[in-house]
Amino acid sequence: MKCDKQPLRRRQKVLFILGPTASGKTAISLDIAATCGGEIVSADSMQVYRGMDIGTDKISPAERKKIQHHMIDIRKPSQEFSAFDFREEALLCIDAIHRRGRLPIVVGGSGLYVKALLDGLTPYPSASIKIRGELRQLKKEKGLSFLYEMAQRIDPVSMEKIHPNDEKRIVRLLEVYEQIHVRPSSLGKERKPLNDLGYSYFLIGLKQNRAELYKRVNERVDAMIAKGLVEEVSSIKNMLSITTRQAVGYKEIIEYLNGDASLADAIEKVKQHSRQLVKKQFTWFRKEKRIIWIDRDTHATVHEACAAIKREIIPWLEKE
Repeated sequence: MKCDKQPLRRRQKVLFILGPTASGKTAISLDIAATCGGEIVSADSMQVYRGMDIGTDKISPAERKKIQHHMIDIRKPSQEFSAFDFREEALLCIDAIHRRGRLPIVVGGSGLYVKALLDGLTPYPSASIKIRGELRQLKKEKGLSFLYEMAQRIDPVSMEKIHPNDEKRIVRLLEVYEQIHVRPSSLGKERKPLNDLGYSYFLIGLKQNRAELYKRVNERVDAMIAKGLVEEVSSIKNMLSITTRQAVGYKEIIEYLNGDASLADAIEKVKQHSRQLVKKQFTWFRKEKRIIWIDRDTHATVHEACAAIKREIIPWLEKE
């Protein structure tokens, strides 16, 4: 089954292939991109960082040569990267892909990034009692100067106007960032949803029996260890930011490297936290009513899943 590779007309189209960790997004997106004349825009919050390859299960350079990928390896692991940054840069990529007469395919499991791209960014969120309480507890344990330094690293522009002793504003800045992963200095007027920018989109989601998916997650972690995850983390751990140090697979191995856990315990924690991430991703995407779901239990092979996806998207692609 072939997709129409003719230049897209009228409302520009954007295909999304979404799903949790280990659901098979990479192999499926490569097939869809090859047959539909597409280029892939990664919506993974950690694959944007250079050097974080094994722990994020980043697609190989050889595979990237076959299908052009965007939003991978665009930041140092010491830099912060927000949902605002993702939206701004992803939109530039999507526009450039359309200019080449090709189909942008957004692929990933970072729900916040996907929502930012689809629905735009709203101004400041309301207060979170839970997050604010956690920040005030952190202040008691490590002092206000610790929070001030955190805020400076996250949003130096906003912090130019905030005094080191202004606890209320420091806590609020960190609270906002923790909720939406967007620097407050980047928030202004509301950014428009994707369809208001002249795009037509189609959302495909991959789902699978939870037990089978957890099994695949465990196997993937073992494969990462065999590929050299410990060595990768060791080589970059002193370059990681507050955000990247918390990435699943990196936080746990850092604990091992610092002597705070055995390797066996660290690996088990990586598996546990990866399974928790899958559950969180499922919860996020389940709320998204626009997704057309493809069941990987029914369509187990990549060929079967791709055939099912193409049956769904071809009428949309052919529609002018």
